[in-house]
Amino acid sequence: MNGINKAVRDRLGGLHSGHILMESLDFESIVAMQKAGDWDAAADVLGNSAKHLSAGGADCVLICTNTMHIIAEE
Repeated sequence: MNGINKAVRDRLGGLHSGHILMESLDFESIVAMQKAGDWDAAADVLGNSAKHLSAGGADCVLICTNTMHIIAEE
């Protein structure tokens, strides 16, 4: 987040910072879904999180994982 806030300050000056929403999911449950091959359930969890962030005003969602990109389009 420091990089985002620095970019905002560089662009806008002063003490401006980025409006950042973050939701952290319990990865243990996600891994269980992946191991079981239940990608639909994993997509539901990720989709619900994205909807929650969107309702909070997020313009985009960044997924910080190596495997969930498989279902990002869903």
